[in-house]
Amino acid sequence: MIKKFRSLVIFFTLLSVFGYMVHEASLNFNHFGKANKYILAFSKLPKKAIQVFEQLTEKSISLRELSGDEKSVNNLDYDLYAINSSLNEKQDTWNLDLINLKNDDLLHQWKISQDDFHRTDRMFQRASPQSSLLLKDRSLIAMCNESNNLLRLDKDSKIVWHNKDHKYHHAMNLDEEENIWVCSRELGVFENERLEHIVKYRDDCLTKVNGVTGETMFHKSISDLLIENDMMGVLFGSTNGKAIFPNDPIHLNDIQPVLKDGEYYKQGDVFVSIRNRSLIFLYRPSTNQVLKIIQGNFVQQHDVDIVSDSTIAIFNNNVPTMRRAEMKKSKLNQKDLSASFKSSGIEVYNFGEQKFESLYKDQFEKEEIFTTTEGLYTILSNGDVFVESTNDDKIYLFNQDKFIFKKYMNSSHEGYANRTHWMSIYENVNY
Repeated sequence: MIKKFRSLVIFFTLLSVFGYMVHEASLNFNHFGKANKYILAFSKLPKKAIQVFEQLTEKSISLRELSGDEKSVNNLDYDLYAINSSLNEKQDTWNLDLINLKNDDLLHQWKISQDDFHRTDRMFQRASPQSSLLLKDRSLIAMCNESNNLLRLDKDSKIVWHNKDHKYHHAMNLDEEENIWVCSRELGVFENERLEHIVKYRDDCLTKVNGVTGETMFHKSISDLLIENDMMGVLFGSTNGKAIFPNDPIHLNDIQPVLKDGEYYKQGDVFVSIRNRSLIFLYRPSTNQVLKIIQGNFVQQHDVDIVSDSTIAIFNNNVPTMRRAEMKKSKLNQKDLSASFKSSGIEVYNFGEQKFESLYKDQFEKEEIFTTTEGLYTILSNGDVFVESTNDDKIYLFNQDKFIFKKYMNSSHEGYANRTHWMSIYENVNY
């Protein structure tokens, strides 16, 4: 009995020591010298084992199992096209399908093979193509998320060019010359001598790629951009070791280029969405100037679009960054703000009036459309709004009066739906 107790004491002592070492190493304190990286690597083994197990036991990472009580409605009476990706595990390809949402007809399919995938630290099966861009000649710009794979495929899926310069993620958009603005990522590092530690964090970048050649035309670190525009507080001012995203202070998720001159922005400018600061800014690459910072009635947003020469719209995830915390023996009066977070939504910002207006707020709340992360929308020319609730893998089309459809994407597997991977929406296609 004493031997067992002694063994337990030794085990928990060693476990506590190892826990302390992992904690110090994760905060980049250099107490253990070169051993730091080995301590961190060893601590991640359980997580990696779980990930491998999940991949082996999942039906497919591109499928969502349906419980049976999900109800789909489709009353769409006009053509509306979408591009979504799905994993074909038998052929070892990602399929990018052009679909008519009116009747789910497949118009065309492009394929990315694992043989053509440039592998870094992201598995092919986890690098879902998203935010695909259809060009006039029926070629497609495809980006495999969180990987060094940005490709142009011709109509027969042959690779026209393959850009491997950076790790690409989230969204991409075409400018007026059909060049591509795409989010990318690097590792930001700085040393704080007074605190005696090195800080490493995700530094996102604005990248512009030539649509014809695939060459990188412009690449700018957002950290550098903010510092050069006297905005260090945005970058370093509100992240700490106890924050939700301590090593992801920026989290770039969209770059929207301005296609023509207007009163408030000019062709060549870009709107930049920074999720983890709940902030949009207007940036002019030609002069390296931040022209305007936009904050307000949105939290943890995605997908900024230009509506007119004086308005932009923003997908408001509406997710508070604060988490549960107790204030023991507090004598303060309580104020319940729960009603502010009923659903996600779309906020329209007017530059002339400098104010926000919620678009179809009642519809979002009625259907309880809420996606904690990701999410996007498209405002159609007739005023209808398409919404992808990515966390739910569900899509909606509605206007002020009614829901036109609310549905999951069909798959060939009974009882499963295809997941949504940042679908691209088109009202007219050359097919």
